[in-house]
Amino acid sequence: MKYYIPSLILLFTFMFAETAAAQQGRRAMAERPHFQRGNMEYMLPDLTDEQREQIRDIRLKAQEESLDLRNQLNEKRARLRTLTTGGDEIDTEAANQVIEEVGALRTELMKQHLQTRMNIRELLTDEQKVVFDSHGAFGGNFGDMKFNRRGMRFHHR
Repeated sequence: MKYYIPSLILLFTFMFAETAAAQQGRRAMAERPHFQRGNMEYMLPDLTDEQREQIRDIRLKAQEESLDLRNQLNEKRARLRTLTTGGDEIDTEAANQVIEEVGALRTELMKQHLQTRMNIRELLTDEQKVVFDSHGAFGGNFGDMKFNRRGMRFHHR
């Protein structure tokens, strides 16, 4: 019993220290703009203020254009969940049709993403293009969605 209370105090001290360290790490990352989501332009060398403004305009336009597609995609995903998770009988034909529609919407979003990247790339110098291209055609965050190297979505805003 005499070791019980000091052990508890020690345990709570470690738990508090770990929580404080984790919060400090997140806060430090948030204070650096180049680590914030959507701020890839901070990693490009020697961007002029004009280039930054043009990149922001291109990205905003891309987000506006993709909003309707993203909403449709979310509706299709919800419909697919409804079709595949209810009751004894699952309508596979309807589910397959929705899967096709989801694929078409994702294809259109990826095309828009690529076009956004190409529009931004046109603004860059040769040195900036090297850094920009090193993030891959679907590995950056210049469009509205992030994609891994296989073109599969791993994060969506």
